[in-house]
Amino acid sequence: MADSGSKVKKTPFVSAAIEKLRGVGMRITSPRIAILETLDQSDLPLNAYALQEAVTLTGKKVDVVSVYRTLKVLRELDLVHYVQSSDGYLACRLEGEHGSASEMIVCDTCGNVMELDIDPCAMTDLSEQLSSLGFKASRITIEVEGVCKSCDGQ
Repeated sequence: MADSGSKVKKTPFVSAAIEKLRGVGMRITSPRIAILETLDQSDLPLNAYALQEAVTLTGKKVDVVSVYRTLKVLRELDLVHYVQSSDGYLACRLEGEHGSASEMIVCDTCGNVMELDIDPCAMTDLSEQLSSLGFKASRITIEVEGVCKSCDGQ
């Protein structure tokens, strides 16, 4: 399949993802673009099957195996975050690099997820605690569940 990077809507997420994917030698294929665009447009975490269904509803084709493979690479590149409480993946919305550390607030009512920067002081404290235990973290994810501002008034 030919490189399709020139036909993509260039949102910050999609642009960063294409750049990083190319940087690790991956081709920018139509299914990958469809996955990136769908993740970019979703405010809710999507699992592989929901993502495949959402892509299909746009008239594009992608098989679920390709979705799983693409999500794996996107997560390794810190372009998406796995939201455990929702069992889905969410496009990274933060500007700049934050590596494999993320903080999510998850609304129990509407399911929306917002990504927050982890405070550098909190990361330093956590790193010191982990170090004192002889533990080397490969990924740090903090999820806070509750009710968002929009749902709180309902």
